[in-house]
Amino acid sequence: LGDVYKRQVIAWSPDSRTLAVGEDIGVRLWAVDEDEGSPWLLPGGRVRQVLALDWSPDGALTALTQGRERVSGGASPMPESLLVTWPDPGAEPEYSVWARGVPWDPITGVRRHPGNDRVCVYSRRGAALCDPGSEQVLWQEERSFDDPWTKAVEWSPDGGMLAELRSRHQGWSDLVLWETGGPD
Repeated sequence: LGDVYKRQVIAWSPDSRTLAVGEDIGVRLWAVDEDEGSPWLLPGGRVRQVLALDWSPDGALTALTQGRERVSGGASPMPESLLVTWPDPGAEPEYSVWARGVPWDPITGVRRHPGNDRVCVYSRRGAALCDPGSEQVLWQEERSFDDPWTKAVEWSPDGGMLAELRSRHQGWSDLVLWETGGPD
């Protein structure tokens, strides 16, 4: 897809002093109250596009990205999907391959569990609950093309529930709540 279809994504740091901006090759940090240069968080050339960002309260920054490698998926090879995490944005990134391929989708996102042990990755076709440490998909929901699309997900502050907003026809939406258990 051309540049016209690419979108930039942003996320605030927990202290509201920095914005993370996802771009094609990495993440740029913008200090709100400082005149210093904006550092890049570059995941070593593995990333083709940053699709979504989530900055957790403990300071870890997570990006859902499409990788440069192509893997089997459906009718044709698809870009590798990567979760890239900076436990400390000043440190080297950690990689997790959460699934073999995610087609580019204007509705795509990632939300880290408040306990930082799970991640919910979603696209319009459904949501997947992943364990980044073991690179395992713990649970996955997929719907057919005609079913309502997933537009957004959000964890409850205690981590016990996951809310999923689904789009229906003519602007109507459904809200689905998933019980995920309390903090571990």
